[in-house]
Amino acid sequence: MSRAPARPYGPMVKAMFAEHGPDAIAELVRLLQHSEDEMVRVACAKEILNRAYGKAIQPLAHDPDEAARAQRPIIVMIRTSESDTAPPPRVTVDAG
Repeated sequence: MSRAPARPYGPMVKAMFAEHGPDAIAELVRLLQHSEDEMVRVACAKEILNRAYGKAIQPLAHDPDEAARAQRPIIVMIRTSESDTAPPPRVTVDAG
């Protein structure tokens, strides 16, 4: 079985999509802040966090203390808008 040859237009296509990066980010933020669908807001939050900080990894824990630390919940604070004066809701995400 042979591999498909590299496509010479790959860099050009990547550059074309990169032009739309700022608009895509703005749309993710808009949906995060204004969507009435909680699943849409969570999906947008995950995409933004993954790109800002990298995808979360599951540590390989050989040490019982390390395994216990890996099971601690993560607390995330989300502000829904700049004009929101109420404290943002606390969201607990199970790290395990």
